[in-house]
Amino acid sequence: MAAAAVHAPRPVSTISTQEAPVSTGDKSMTVLRLIPPPPSRDLIDAAIATHGASRVLRAALRALLHRPARPPDASRLPAHLRRDIGLPPLPPAPSRPDLPL
Repeated sequence: MAAAAVHAPRPVSTISTQEAPVSTGDKSMTVLRLIPPPPSRDLIDAAIATHGASRVLRAALRALLHRPARPPDASRLPAHLRRDIGLPPLPPAPSRPDLPL
């Protein structure tokens, strides 16, 4: 029988960065874009060994197809919530002279 392949552990906690100069008028800044490392093969192998290949595949497909929830539209928030999160109050609604009272 063939021996199981042994994978060298990859560092999981390191995050690589890309530096991109940004011009903001007369000032220059550097933006650091954090890029997470790809998932370690050891983690995927452990998940497959624990839960089975079909369950891991279904979970991966579900994660790929899942649409993240959109945050609520701030224009529809009540005045007290807008004030609590630091948004300016909404302007008063325009009067509609064509509507009967």
